[in-house]
Amino acid sequence: MPTERKPQAQQEQEFSPLSAPLVVLARFCTKRPVSVLAIGVAFSVLGLFYAYSHLGFKTSRVDLINPNSAFNRLWLEYLEEFGDNDEMVVVVEGKNSTEVIPILESLSEKIAAHPTLFKGVIHGVDISKIRAKGLHYVPEKELATIEGFVQETRPIIDGNWAHLSLGYLLENMAMRLQLQRQLAAVPPGTAELSEMPPPEMLPPEFRGIDLRGVDLRGIDLKSKVESTRSELEQLTLSLEQSLISPNASYGSPWPQIQAGSMHQMPDVVAACSQGDTGYFVIPTKNGVFGFVMLRIADANKQSFTYGSGAIDQLRSIVAEERGRFPEVDIGITGMIVIENDEMRGSGEAMTLASILSLIGVAAVFIAGLGGFRHPMMGVCAMLIAFGWTIGFITLTIGHLNILSVAFGSILIGLGIDFGTHYVSRYLQVRKTVRSPAEAIVRAAGIIGPGVVTGAITTAAAFFMAGFAEFTGIAELGIISGGGILCCCLGAVTLVPAMIVLSDANRPMRRLPEPLDVHGWIAPIFRFPRTLIALALIASVLICFGVPKVWYDHNLLHLQADGEESVEWERRMMDIENGGQNAWYALSIAESREQLLRRKAEFEERYPELRVDEIVSWFPETDPQRTPYINRIAERLAVLPERPSEIPVSDPDVVGRTLHRLQLLIASDPGAAPTVKRLENIRNWLRGTGRDECLRRLSQYQSSMAGDLLSRLLMLKSMSNPEAPTMNDLPESFLTRFVSKNGKHLMKIYTDVDIWNMEEMERFVNKVRSVDANATGTPLQTYEASKQMQQGYVTAAIYAFIAVFVLLFIDFRCLKETLLSLAPMLLGLLLTFGILGLLDIPLNPANMIVLPLILGVGIDYGVHVIHDFRLQKGRYRMSPSTAGSVLITGLTTMIGFGSLMIASHKGLQSLGRVLVIGITCCLFTSLIVLPAVLIVWSELRMKNGRKSETGESETGDKTGPLAADVPGEPAFPRNEETSPDDAVIIVPKPPGNPEENGVRRLRRRVG
Repeated sequence: MPTERKPQAQQEQEFSPLSAPLVVLARFCTKRPVSVLAIGVAFSVLGLFYAYSHLGFKTSRVDLINPNSAFNRLWLEYLEEFGDNDEMVVVVEGKNSTEVIPILESLSEKIAAHPTLFKGVIHGVDISKIRAKGLHYVPEKELATIEGFVQETRPIIDGNWAHLSLGYLLENMAMRLQLQRQLAAVPPGTAELSEMPPPEMLPPEFRGIDLRGVDLRGIDLKSKVESTRSELEQLTLSLEQSLISPNASYGSPWPQIQAGSMHQMPDVVAACSQGDTGYFVIPTKNGVFGFVMLRIADANKQSFTYGSGAIDQLRSIVAEERGRFPEVDIGITGMIVIENDEMRGSGEAMTLASILSLIGVAAVFIAGLGGFRHPMMGVCAMLIAFGWTIGFITLTIGHLNILSVAFGSILIGLGIDFGTHYVSRYLQVRKTVRSPAEAIVRAAGIIGPGVVTGAITTAAAFFMAGFAEFTGIAELGIISGGGILCCCLGAVTLVPAMIVLSDANRPMRRLPEPLDVHGWIAPIFRFPRTLIALALIASVLICFGVPKVWYDHNLLHLQADGEESVEWERRMMDIENGGQNAWYALSIAESREQLLRRKAEFEERYPELRVDEIVSWFPETDPQRTPYINRIAERLAVLPERPSEIPVSDPDVVGRTLHRLQLLIASDPGAAPTVKRLENIRNWLRGTGRDECLRRLSQYQSSMAGDLLSRLLMLKSMSNPEAPTMNDLPESFLTRFVSKNGKHLMKIYTDVDIWNMEEMERFVNKVRSVDANATGTPLQTYEASKQMQQGYVTAAIYAFIAVFVLLFIDFRCLKETLLSLAPMLLGLLLTFGILGLLDIPLNPANMIVLPLILGVGIDYGVHVIHDFRLQKGRYRMSPSTAGSVLITGLTTMIGFGSLMIASHKGLQSLGRVLVIGITCCLFTSLIVLPAVLIVWSELRMKNGRKSETGESETGDKTGPLAADVPGEPAFPRNEETSPDDAVIIVPKPPGNPEENGVRRLRRRVG
């Protein structure tokens, strides 16, 4: 460390126990530099080769989460049961479904033509097999009504289309009403009718029965009258709409079987289909969205490029379709696409940032150390250590994930610091020593303990992250900690070897002159108390921003602007414009009964949530329905292709029948509207010419016949006697709701902004109140975000404890230990204050600042305190310490600041926050801490702690003094010792028994 020293009596004691082994290591490296470099390069190449063969990449966010976490186990069980969830979505936005559907079909066909890339391609649900069994969804009572309707039309089915003439229909209704009223007027007992009407005019239930003497008590005559009156009402409405309305158009008189009796048929595409098309289409404020859903066929998820080939091919297909259909907008999204775009975008950004940071770091080295050769030695040592780190990662973790892939920037930002300190101290020592090897050895004894202590504490800060529950943080901590130690090892072994080989035959006058940073900052320390007061005031003001710091959980805010997958995700989730959440919770049921109970509970307790499942599409088998369906199917087995010609009724006959119907229902108070319509139709007949009446009546009868035949054909198409089953659905759709082991899946949607953490928490709590074992992307994101946030905080706490213990072991002084931690603690406080004042949120990408700033701040503080321990009198920061701390700070800022050029907002925020944090740590380490140490040293001097004492300020007893060594003269020193003078204690190399192992050197440090 710096050459200035406290009282001489403390010289030997101030050196860490690491001094001796580091000196021995330095001597070994300077004596065998070629061997050291060869071994280092060989292990680096070996590490890279081993990583190339065995290092895996995990590109899913699931890989960041601890598989033993309760919530993640539920997700993994879902994946095991239902397969991967890597759903990709092609979105087509158009004006209407007619415009969108052909494009969906074209896209599906082209995507399905690449089975090696895609699987489970689906743009709708083929429900033809279910529709063929549609009558199974009709209640038994309505089936009886349908059967009666079919029975009534039996003469027509048999070819007697004349029964559809208007006159016949009206006369039939009049006869039925008259008969039903006669029966209703007979007292309970037996019927006594004066005459029987013709059989064809009787209602179906009375045909073939001699009503004279029949017990009528079992016949619900009231309902029969109401049914006939309802038919009459429907017919009059149809006639009014079709004949006398100003904008006359055909209106059907037949029962609305599809919209009425069939209302219990499931909407197979309830969540994403419009009408009965079966396509995945939803209406929006400005048109419709159509969807094609698919999955990646590639099973190798360990590849860094997992899904890239499939996604590129999909984009190529979409681009081709855009050219064919310019009137619509087409894009792709889905979490797998977003993650892939993020991985590739951040990977490219990290590569560019690493290149720029290397250039920037090298430039700072050259400017700060006054040359090119020596800075490049530090850079080369770090690059070789990078190969060791890659090998370490492959041996210990075995893979990288989307978080730990950032370790490269961490090593460039932090790992280069050790070489900087080593080279800087060497250049200072070399000015007084002719031999490069000896200068290296002396520099190792001075700076080595500080370098190693800083590396160990920084690595410990990262290693403590290994205790975090969040796997991504734990792996990043282990990787970064190991990388820091590798870089430190490279600095204390490779740098000495390279220096010896480079400087062996170079004269001292050709050595570079480091930048005099000390000269720049020395004037501000003339008034240390004022400086401390100003720093304290500024810190207090900045700290008002700390309560304003907030955490942004929204992963979409981390993505680059203009990223197609992100923009389409946002458009799909724009609920105000008719979109819907693409994310949903999942509830897995062991049986259909369990699922239906949960669904009922959701609908009862939380009607604002939407529940999708397919169990309710398939009713329990009801043996009571089967006979009805069989009879209907039998009676509709043979139907004509088209109706026969129907004779036109005489308008006068029709008018008389209408009048008769008026009289039959006139006494019924509820029939007034029907009576009025009957009168209107009679008036129309009287006021229209005969030829026009015949033409319009003929047209109406033809439309009515065609309408009836269409309805009968529809009933026939739905009368398959076999009960519907789930196997009637396409496999690509079925597997999304039914697992390989027969478990059933239910999807729960919300219509609120799921990226709002408060809304997400409420949604998660609602889902879990019904199903405690529910899972799904929203629940995963919610829990993982909390776990990640807590993981960083936990890692920081563990790291602080570990670092405190290590520093106390190194310094053996509580006061100095706390002072070495002060720059980090104050730096963190200032960082959060500035973030709050500038409204820069923390997020899953930049939360890594906690262990990083902790490591950086500790490293700076350790070097300053070691510098202080080497001095006596009033503290004055040595030039090498000031320069090396500033250079390492600038290199770290450049290393991470280069991330701000990335389009990925997460990396931008990481670079921005790290630059702020490191700037704060530099301020506290180079300005605040030295000012505090100056005041402390002045107080020490005033308290009469003279340099002649043989006892340290902490009460530690020292070893032998330099002046006590036989034959060595003592050098008297003033209380105000110049930083240019230093007494350096270096263990004597073994092999010289005549020396006592300690010698004193006096030198000038320029």
